[in-house]
Amino acid sequence: METIFLIIIIAITFLTRIINLLAIPIFTDEAIYIRW
Repeated sequence: METIFLIIIIAITFLTRIINLLAIPIFTDEAIYIRW
């Protein structure tokens, strides 16, 4: 039960981070960091 809850939290944070990356214009440092 705890592992499922953890996976859900990780998935939500991952999705919100993707949405934020798409919403915010990518700077050179972030672009280099994403490429690596």
